[in-house]
Amino acid sequence: MDPLSAENTLSISDENKYNIELANFLFSNNALKFGRFLLSSGIESSYYIDLRLIPSFPYLFRKTILAMRDFILSNKYTCNFDRIGTVPTSGLIFGSSLAYEIFKPLIYVRKESKDYGTSRLVEGKFSIDSKILIVDDVATTGSSVIKAINHIRDSGGVVENVLVIVDRLESARRNLQEIGVNLMSITDISKLTKVLFENKKISINQLEDVKSQIIEKN
Repeated sequence: MDPLSAENTLSISDENKYNIELANFLFSNNALKFGRFLLSSGIESSYYIDLRLIPSFPYLFRKTILAMRDFILSNKYTCNFDRIGTVPTSGLIFGSSLAYEIFKPLIYVRKESKDYGTSRLVEGKFSIDSKILIVDDVATTGSSVIKAINHIRDSGGVVENVLVIVDRLESARRNLQEIGVNLMSITDISKLTKVLFENKKISINQLEDVKSQIIEKN
C-alpha cells in the first residue's frame, strides 16, 4: 500500500481548520508568546514561537505529521525526493515521525561532529545524488538548515526543497533561494496571528508588531 496515495490520505486537507487548531493550541499553551525576545539567530523579536511542545500532545502531533504528509502528496511532482533529512532537536522529532509515516529513509545532520568514533556530521545512509527533503519546525533566517544543506551537499547529496511547519516570513526564503533551495511551509505566522486576532486573543498592537517583522510573502 502506497502511504502517499490519495486513497490512504486522511481528511487533513482543510488548511484553515489546521491553522485554527494550531493557533489556538500555541496560544493556550503559552507556546506563542508576545513581548521582547532574542532568538537563536541573534535577531530581536516581538514574539516567540515554540513548536517543541507539540509532541507532548499526541492528537495535534499526529495532525501535524499528517498535514506535512498531505502537503507532500499535493506537491509530489515538485517535491520529489528519496530521503528526509533534518537537524536536531525539534526538526529531528518531526522529521523522524514524518519519515516513518511515509516510509522514507531518514538522515540527520549533527550540529557539531563527535570527538570520538567516525566524527561524521551526517548520520544515516544515502547515495551520491540522492534527493533529500530537509524538514524543520520553524523557519526564521534559515541559517541552521543552510549549514545542514551544505554538509549534505559536501557529502554528495542533492537538496532542492525545505519543508517547515511554520514560516516566520522573515529572511529564510530569500537566503535559501540564494543557494538554490525552495522553502515550503504548512502555515505561517501571518495566518496564525490572524486567527488569534479575529478571535480576540491578541490586540491590534500585537498583530501589528508581528506584521512589522514580516519581510517575505508566502
